[in-house]
Amino acid sequence: VNMPTGAELHGWSFANDYFYDDGEEVIGAYDEWLRLNSSGHFTNGVYTPGELWVSGLLYTGADFRFNGDLMPDGATCSNGQILQRTGPDNWDCVNMPTGVNLNGWSFTDNEFFDDGESVIAAYDEYLRLNHNGHFTNGVYTPHGLYSGGLLRTSSDFRFDGDLMPDGATCSNGQILQRTGVDNWDCVNMPGDCTTITDKVWGDFGANIQISKDCPAGYFLTGGGCGFATAFSGYISINRIAGTGFPNRWQCAGELKPTYSDWLYIDIKCCNF
Repeated sequence: VNMPTGAELHGWSFANDYFYDDGEEVIGAYDEWLRLNSSGHFTNGVYTPGELWVSGLLYTGADFRFNGDLMPDGATCSNGQILQRTGPDNWDCVNMPTGVNLNGWSFTDNEFFDDGESVIAAYDEYLRLNHNGHFTNGVYTPHGLYSGGLLRTSSDFRFDGDLMPDGATCSNGQILQRTGVDNWDCVNMPGDCTTITDKVWGDFGANIQISKDCPAGYFLTGGGCGFATAFSGYISINRIAGTGFPNRWQCAGELKPTYSDWLYIDIKCCNF
């Protein structure tokens, strides 16, 4: 008789390089792999209740799940130990170190180091940067540094840019003045101020006027007018602030018919 190309034994069958159960591939031997369940029909995978011994590489293209122990060379690690590679094809159970070194960087429970020098420490209520002062230039960032709380220094406060209260930029010559709780503003420098006074005489019922200008370099901040005797006449005050007269104060008055008197003027000028 002719040799059959396939044979069936209670649902088991084979043909050429395949072995089947009820038509589903169990073993394939058609290339350099001996394939188990290569069609994936057995969705739970391949199972054995005993040991599976592999003398070569044990490889998975997915996760490696285990419910028991990882046992390097058959050893059982103590609780808290970790696996560390100690040589080619060799892993050992070792104690968890108190510090880990990564190319000069290392850390302990609450401190981070570079080449043994403290960079960040978190052992109290402060997050400490360079707290041992090894980095003698200090702490640097090329961008902004924002603090939502107190910004404090126990030494000098140096700055190369502007002081900007609430983001404002002061004009040249201005100063900072505290104007309220948590509030500072740019204000003009009080500067050097002087008061200038003068007077003009008026006879019975006369209309008289007088004006004064601040000297060069000074700015008018206020002025006043008045008769020597309060009820001598009527006063009108006019500060002339047009082009060419930014620092002039002028007073005008009308005497009552039965009075003669002095009309006084005083102005305040400051050089800020």
